Amino acid sequence: MNKKLIFYLSLLGIPAGFATVFILSSEREWIAWALMFFICSVLIARECDKKYFLHGFSVALLSSVWITAIHIAFYDTYIANHPGEVALLEKAPLPYSVRISMLLTGPVTGALYGLVLGLLSYVASKTIKQNK
Repeated sequence: MNKKLIFYLSLLGIPAGFATVFILSSEREWIAWALMFFICSVLIARECDKKYFLHGFSVALLSSVWITAIHIAFYDTYIANHPGEVALLEKAPLPYSVRISMLLTGPVTGALYGLVLGLLSYVASKTIKQNK
């Protein structure tokens, strides 16, 4: 495992977290995620020799830590710009505050995104390795 690559790629979650708090609306967040997934999957495919899926999964999971921390740290701004997400968290069957719900759902979301990034990394590895 290339732990250094995983760590550095996960740091893309920091600007992504700030962008989702201060700049991007819920309707446009997918553009940032698609771009980030593309960049990460290509870099993982180019820099790793094996375990592409695991690298992608790990990057997304660690990124979710940074993103969740930023969302909780800037909670008031985040909820002001993302009322839809807050409404979903308030309806969740968790008897906790929205902040704690965010803390609990962040890693789950990271794992789901990890499945996607892991798959994209694996597919990119097959494409990039064939072209070499």
